[in-house]
Amino acid sequence: TARAWPADFDRALPWIVAAWAAGAGSLSLRMTLGVIWIQRLRNTPQDGMHAAWQARLDALASRFGLDGVALRVVDVLDSPASAGWWRPVVLLPAALLTRMPVDLIEALLAHELAHIRRHDYLVNLMQGAVEALLFYHPVTWWLSRRIRIERELIADQLAAQATGEPRRLAFALSELSELRHTRCPSLH
Repeated sequence: TARAWPADFDRALPWIVAAWAAGAGSLSLRMTLGVIWIQRLRNTPQDGMHAAWQARLDALASRFGLDGVALRVVDVLDSPASAGWWRPVVLLPAALLTRMPVDLIEALLAHELAHIRRHDYLVNLMQGAVEALLFYHPVTWWLSRRIRIERELIADQLAAQATGEPRRLAFALSELSELRHTRCPSLH
C-alpha cells in the first residue's frame, strides 16, 4: 500500500487540479461580475438634486485629506458603499435619504470615506484574489472574515475621529442595521 499511494495520487491529480480550477474560476468570475456591477453603479447618471449631498461629501472628504470623491445615489443597495482607488466613489442608497436624518447619513458617509482613505477597495480586491486561489482551505475564510471585521472597526474609528462624535456614528450604524433588518421593500 505504501507504493500504491503515489500512483493513486498521480491518477487523481488531474481531477484534483480540475476541481481546484473550477472553484478558483467560479470565485474569480463572481468577483469579476461584482466589479462590473459596481462599475455600472459608478456610472449611474445623477440629477442636480444631489449637488447638496456632494457638497457635504466634499466637506467630509477634506477632513480625511481626500479630494475628487464622487457621490452616486443609487436605488439597488441597502447600505452605503465605497468603490475605486483611482477615482473613488461613495454609493449612497436613495432610500436612506428619506429614512434617516442628515447627521446620521453624514456619519455613514464619513465611514465610507475612511475606507477610501485606507484604500480598502484595493485591499478587498487582493483579498478576493487570495480567496479565489486558496478557497479550499478553511483558514483562508476564517482569516478573510477577521480581516473584514478589523477593516470595519478601523473605518469606524477613523470616522468617529473625523466627525468628532462617536455616538452619532454608533447610532447611525444601529439605525442602518435596523433598516436593513426590517426588510423595507425600497431597501432590498
